Amino acid sequence: MAGNAKIDAVEAIEAKVMNFVCAEFGQQDLDVRQPLFSSGLLDSLDSLEVILFVESEFSISIDPFALGIDDLDSVAQIAGLVIDRLNQ
Repeated sequence: MAGNAKIDAVEAIEAKVMNFVCAEFGQQDLDVRQPLFSSGLLDSLDSLEVILFVESEFSISIDPFALGIDDLDSVAQIAGLVIDRLNQ
Protein backbone atom coordinates (compact mmCIF):
# COMPACT_ATOMS: atom_id res chain seq x y z
CA MET A 1 0.00 0.00 0.00
CA ALA A 2 1.33 3.44 -0.90
CA GLY A 3 1.79 6.02 1.85
CA ASN A 4 -1.39 8.06 1.45
CA ALA A 5 -3.51 5.02 0.61
CA LYS A 6 -2.29 3.28 3.76
CA ILE A 7 -3.06 6.33 5.88
CA ASP A 8 -6.54 6.54 4.35
CA ALA A 9 -7.11 2.82 5.00
CA VAL A 10 -5.98 3.10 8.62
CA GLU A 11 -8.19 6.15 9.19
CA ALA A 12 -11.19 4.37 7.64
CA ILE A 13 -10.63 1.33 9.86
CA GLU A 14 -10.18 3.52 12.93
CA ALA A 15 -13.46 5.31 12.13
CA LYS A 16 -15.38 2.03 11.83
CA VAL A 17 -13.91 0.65 15.05
CA MET A 18 -14.50 3.95 16.86
CA ASN A 19 -18.13 4.05 15.73
CA PHE A 20 -18.63 0.48 16.94
CA VAL A 21 -17.02 1.11 20.33
CA CYS A 22 -18.99 4.31 20.89
CA ALA A 23 -22.32 2.78 19.82
CA GLU A 24 -21.90 -0.63 21.46
CA PHE A 25 -20.37 0.42 24.75
CA GLY A 26 -21.75 3.95 25.18
CA GLN A 27 -18.36 5.64 25.02
CA GLN A 28 -18.01 9.18 23.74
CA ASP A 29 -15.18 11.55 22.94
CA LEU A 30 -12.58 8.82 22.59
CA ASP A 31 -9.19 9.40 21.06
CA VAL A 32 -7.83 6.63 18.82
CA ARG A 33 -4.86 6.17 21.17
CA GLN A 34 -6.87 6.22 24.39
CA PRO A 35 -6.53 2.98 26.36
CA LEU A 36 -9.75 1.00 26.28
CA PHE A 37 -9.01 -2.00 28.47
CA SER A 38 -6.11 -0.99 30.69
CA SER A 39 -8.07 2.13 31.68
CA GLY A 40 -11.14 0.11 32.64
CA LEU A 41 -13.40 1.61 29.96
CA LEU A 42 -13.94 -1.89 28.56
CA ASP A 43 -13.46 -5.32 30.12
CA SER A 44 -12.30 -8.71 28.87
CA LEU A 45 -15.79 -9.75 27.77
CA ASP A 46 -16.00 -6.58 25.71
CA SER A 47 -12.78 -7.62 23.97
CA LEU A 48 -14.57 -10.66 22.53
CA GLU A 49 -17.30 -8.40 21.14
CA VAL A 50 -14.64 -6.17 19.59
CA ILE A 51 -12.90 -9.19 18.05
CA LEU A 52 -16.18 -10.54 16.64
CA PHE A 53 -17.00 -7.13 15.15
CA VAL A 54 -13.56 -6.77 13.58
CA GLU A 55 -13.64 -10.28 12.13
CA SER A 56 -17.08 -9.71 10.63
CA GLU A 57 -16.52 -6.16 9.41
CA PHE A 58 -13.14 -6.75 7.80
CA SER A 59 -13.43 -10.45 6.86
CA ILE A 60 -10.37 -11.47 8.84
CA SER A 61 -9.70 -14.17 11.41
CA ILE A 62 -8.30 -13.42 14.85
CA ASP A 63 -7.40 -16.05 17.43
CA PRO A 64 -8.47 -14.40 20.70
CA PHE A 65 -6.15 -16.72 22.63
CA ALA A 66 -3.13 -15.56 20.61
CA LEU A 67 -3.67 -11.93 21.62
CA GLY A 68 -3.54 -10.13 24.90
CA ILE A 69 -5.58 -7.15 25.99
CA ASP A 70 -2.47 -5.05 25.32
CA ASP A 71 -2.77 -5.90 21.61
CA LEU A 72 -6.28 -4.39 21.50
CA ASP A 73 -5.94 -1.59 24.04
CA SER A 74 -6.76 1.28 21.69
CA VAL A 75 -8.63 1.91 18.47
CA ALA A 76 -5.27 2.62 16.82
CA GLN A 77 -3.88 -0.76 17.93
CA ILE A 78 -6.99 -2.54 16.69
CA ALA A 79 -6.68 -0.78 13.32
CA GLY A 80 -3.02 -1.80 13.13
CA LEU A 81 -3.97 -5.41 13.80
CA VAL A 82 -6.59 -5.26 11.05
CA ILE A 83 -4.07 -3.83 8.57
CA ASP A 84 -1.59 -6.57 9.48
CA ARG A 85 -4.20 -9.29 8.95
CA LEU A 86 -5.37 -7.79 5.66
CA ASN A 87 -1.78 -7.72 4.41
CA GLN A 88 -1.16 -11.41 5.16
